[in-house]
Amino acid sequence: MFSTIGRFADRYRIPLLFGWIIVAIAVTVLAPNLEEVTSNDQSNFLPDDASSTVGSELVNEHFPQQASDGSIVVVFEATDGTTVTNETNTAFIGQVSNWLVSENAPEHIASVTSPTLNPEAAGGLISADQQVAMVVVAVNTTDLEQRRDVLEAIGDELKAAPASLNTYRTGEVAIFSEYDEAITSSVDRTIFVTLILVVVILLAIYRSPVSPLIPLGVVTVAFLIARGIVAWLAESTLTISGTATMLLIVVMYGAGTDYCLFLISRFQEEMADGLKSRKAVRNTVHRVGESISSSAGTVVVGFMAMSFSALGLFNTTGPTLAIGVIVSLLAGLTLTPALLGLLGKWAFWPAKPHHRNTGAIYKRTSQWVSARPLQTILLIVVVMAPMAVYGLLQQQTYDTLSDMPQDSESVEGFRVLEDHIGAGQMQPLTGLAIFDGGDLLTNATTLTAEISQLDGVAYVRSASQPLGPGVELPADVQQHLSSTFVNPATNAARFEIVLKDEPYSKQAMDTTEDIKDVLKDNAHKSGLDGSTAVNTDIRDYLAGDQRLTIALVLGGIFIILMIMLRSIVAPMYLIGTILLSYTTTLGITRLASNVIWGSDELTWWVPFFMFVFLVALGIDYSIFLFGRMKEEVRRYGSPEGIHHSVQATGSIITSAGIIVAGTFGAMMAGSILGLAQIGFAVSVGILIDTFVVRTILDPALAAFFRQWTWWPGGIARIESAETAPETKRSTGAMPEVGGAD
Repeated sequence: MFSTIGRFADRYRIPLLFGWIIVAIAVTVLAPNLEEVTSNDQSNFLPDDASSTVGSELVNEHFPQQASDGSIVVVFEATDGTTVTNETNTAFIGQVSNWLVSENAPEHIASVTSPTLNPEAAGGLISADQQVAMVVVAVNTTDLEQRRDVLEAIGDELKAAPASLNTYRTGEVAIFSEYDEAITSSVDRTIFVTLILVVVILLAIYRSPVSPLIPLGVVTVAFLIARGIVAWLAESTLTISGTATMLLIVVMYGAGTDYCLFLISRFQEEMADGLKSRKAVRNTVHRVGESISSSAGTVVVGFMAMSFSALGLFNTTGPTLAIGVIVSLLAGLTLTPALLGLLGKWAFWPAKPHHRNTGAIYKRTSQWVSARPLQTILLIVVVMAPMAVYGLLQQQTYDTLSDMPQDSESVEGFRVLEDHIGAGQMQPLTGLAIFDGGDLLTNATTLTAEISQLDGVAYVRSASQPLGPGVELPADVQQHLSSTFVNPATNAARFEIVLKDEPYSKQAMDTTEDIKDVLKDNAHKSGLDGSTAVNTDIRDYLAGDQRLTIALVLGGIFIILMIMLRSIVAPMYLIGTILLSYTTTLGITRLASNVIWGSDELTWWVPFFMFVFLVALGIDYSIFLFGRMKEEVRRYGSPEGIHHSVQATGSIITSAGIIVAGTFGAMMAGSILGLAQIGFAVSVGILIDTFVVRTILDPALAAFFRQWTWWPGGIARIESAETAPETKRSTGAMPEVGGAD
């Protein structure tokens, strides 16, 4: 098959070149902008039967007048020794509040709660020290641009604030708007840094200004096409996160560049042997095509395993990245050979095609570890184990605020409220209970008391205490407010539950679980809505997704390795080295996060993505090494065949690893902490795989197990080391896997 592809790429060089470019331009023009059809709202990635999703639907069904699509909290902080209740500051708060309910206010405002418009609620809207006040603006739209229009209009109105007031826009809507902006800016920055890093690394490898342009051009064309395909899917069927966009960039420029690198390296070897460019192209695809296809296949298996996850962040990111890898592979197998055939020897200008360094240092390393394999294995395990254990003890955070730049307006506003009023006041939970029978108000009062007794609950607003406990109201006001918390037609009651802890904290999520239990025990049907409820659901689903994905990824890769190597021993210890590498990287990342970013916790999705990337991408290098090792052991026997395989693949695996590490490292240029953590983690993990696991640990294991490495399939020797040709060439190109077509 790959001989046919090679002949096709050689024969139709120019049509392939223009064809790929035309498709890339057409897709870019016709497809929607990916940033405009992605979402960073975590609630959009929960299953339909998630507790918070059901809770939100119940609130909308039974209390449509009180339901909203999120809120903006406008924070007023007094300065210069003043208070928010002095005449000047109160006048400005009133001015903003009146504007928000006037006909001049922006569209999509559902309701406004303000200490000047709702003096009966002022006790919950003004801090006890009178330094901070807040106005809660509920919105009735989930459209990101419409929400931004509301935020921008409020921001313009706040510009007139007196010098005695600092103002902030925070709350769920403002936080996610700034988070989305941070993702977008991180994507732009990552693209720029990635391109620079790829060019610099390729220049260092080839020392030619022409060679780097080939993978750069091929991968960019592939990226534009994959990006368009993903955008169409996001617009029609999948909810894709902004995080997936960032990961698509680094995966395609990392793995895609690697595929091109292997092709270019083999092409250079063929040209150095005196072949004409057209023949060299055919030989290159024939010899290397199966290897990079096997490599891409394992990566696709790893990514597609994520599609079985319950959380949408994972089950949509997996297919997104798989599409990117498949398009990169197709471009690598067709467009790269077409360009190489057109350029010929000029692809390496000003140098001439030559054989790469045979990697003597790698052979010496292999010989050294082969002489003492058990000691080498034990030494590496002993060195890596403490960090691996440290990594397994890491804690995850679900705090969106800690993931954002701390100088963001919404974060600063949140911290001001947290210090003076309490963060729970800004994002209360909304509980709903539908009772079987009995007096509705009595049932609501009883349930209010039970919820209020929970340790993590500050207080509850309900039909029996619409503004919280101890707030005396005129009878008519009390009756009116109470009516907004009950629906006699459906025997349903609503509860606004203010938590003691920050809504994104683990303590708040634990309290949420307790509230769910109380609601279930006292109602025929119940639900819980709010940002803390969403995070609690994410935590619950994440545990199951991790177990399922680990099993699928490891199982799928074990089967691929078993078929490829016709062995069950080698796949077992190769997967063991991957797990050791992953857990060690987890520990290093935890330590680095503490030292560099001041956070001992990792963003909740970082360990999950780390595992998939390090296993799927790291196993590539095992395939390259052991595919070549199988050939060399067949020819030279063991351990000499191990030395030759490490020598032959060492430099190319090193180059490939540095490229992937560099592209993921570019993510550290972004402003989202989780993206910086995953970029650091994969970079470090790939480098550990490249320089420690594949270069030292894997050869030591192969030397230790000797012929048992290939059990039960075994390897039939085709010629002994003594009769092997002295002139046998050890290339730096990709190993052949599986022989001829």
